[in-house]
Amino acid sequence: MTIDASGLGKIQSIKLYDSQGKLVENTQTTNNSLVHLEWTATNGMLWVVVTTNKGAYRTKVVSIQ
Repeated sequence: MTIDASGLGKIQSIKLYDSQGKLVENTQTTNNSLVHLEWTATNGMLWVVVTTNKGAYRTKVVSIQ
């Protein structure tokens, strides 16, 4: 999954959580304001939380393996 963080501010952290709120292990590659996020979670709904110097942004993602 690629996240376009342009306009959100300077990225401080990106965290991925499962539907129970457990932190999911992931790898991140950043290229300017584009962040590529990969994980090995099971199918289901996940939450991505991007924290920047301007605030925190959260969105849900449906993971289908």
